[in-house]
Amino acid sequence: MPAAKRRPRTYDPDKIRTAVITQFQNVRDAVRTLTPDQLALPTCLGDWTVREFVAHIAMTIEAVSRTIDQEPPAKAELSLPEWPFATAALDDSNTDRTRAFTREHPDLDALYASTEQRFAERLAFTPGERLLATRPGAMNLADYLVTRTVELVVHTKQAAVTALEDANRLRHSVYRRGRVRHLALLAERKLEIGHLDEACADWQRALDDFPHVQSGRCDDRFRAMLAALRRTATTPTPAPSTTGPAR
Repeated sequence: MPAAKRRPRTYDPDKIRTAVITQFQNVRDAVRTLTPDQLALPTCLGDWTVREFVAHIAMTIEAVSRTIDQEPPAKAELSLPEWPFATAALDDSNTDRTRAFTREHPDLDALYASTEQRFAERLAFTPGERLLATRPGAMNLADYLVTRTVELVVHTKQAAVTALEDANRLRHSVYRRGRVRHLALLAERKLEIGHLDEACADWQRALDDFPHVQSGRCDDRFRAMLAALRRTATTPTPAPSTTGPAR
C-alpha cells in the first residue's frame, strides 16, 4: 500500500492574529512588574540583560508594523518552511540591533503600549496575502504572523528559564527537596528550548541531591525528565540560538 501523501500544514489566520496579540499583552503585563534591578539581571541568551531581552520581544512585533508601512515587494521569496533556514545568517547582527533598539526606548511600558497599538491598527486593514519585505526575504503577512507566534512562544520559555535560574541562586542547599524539584523542572525547560548541555548539567546537580530526599513530587519530576530525555534520544535536537531572531 503506498504511503499516504502528507498534507501541508495550514493555520487559521484569525486565530494566529488573536494568539499574537494575546500573548504580547501577557508579556506586557509581566514586564510592568519588573523592577530596575530585575531588568539589569543577566539572561540565558549570552550576555543579554533582561531589559534587552524584553525590548527584543517588542522589536519582533514592531517588525510587522514596520514592514506593513513599507511598499510591498513584487513577489514572494520565502515560504513558511523556508523561514528558519533563511534567518540563520542574520543571527550575528541581532545583538547590535537589539541594543540600539533598547537605547532608543528606555520606557518599556510606553514601548509596549505603542507597539501593541500600531500592530492592532495595521492588522485591522491588512489582508493575510499582503507581501512584506522582511529581513530574511519577502513573504506574505499570514505566514509572517506564524513566525511571530513562534518567536513569542520561544521567548516566553526562555524568560521562564531565566526566572528559574535567578530563583535557584537564592535557594539554600538545606532545602534539598525543593532544590531537586526546581533543578529538574529547570532542566526540562532548557531541554524544551534546545539547551541540551545545560539541561544535562542541571540534571546532574539534581541527581547529586536526589539520594538524600524522600518525596513523591521529586519522583514525579524525575519520571517526567526521563521521559523527555528518551524523546530527545530518538529525535534530533535543534541547535539553540543565543539570540532570538527579530525579522
